[in-house]
Amino acid sequence: MAANMSHYQLFIFCLINTIIINTFLFGVITATTQPEVYFEAAFQGECRTSGPCHQLCFDLHDGTFECACNKGFTLDNNGYSCIGQYCNT
Repeated sequence: MAANMSHYQLFIFCLINTIIINTFLFGVITATTQPEVYFEAAFQGECRTSGPCHQLCFDLHDGTFECACNKGFTLDNNGYSCIGQYCNT
């Protein structure tokens, strides 16, 4: 095939084949090397509604929440309720 082509035609033929092959290889390499993309769903924070916490509620960046208590109270082992220092409230 190359014997019947002029130098210009041979150059164009090689150029087009190189572009096609490189495009194919780039697509294959890109498809195999790109990390998967994960999307986080936007959430309505637990603390925006009534909230599960007895006193203080903080929405965390990962979609979870954390409870806390006002001064003079400590967080119960259940992670939601607050207990007064001198009496159970």
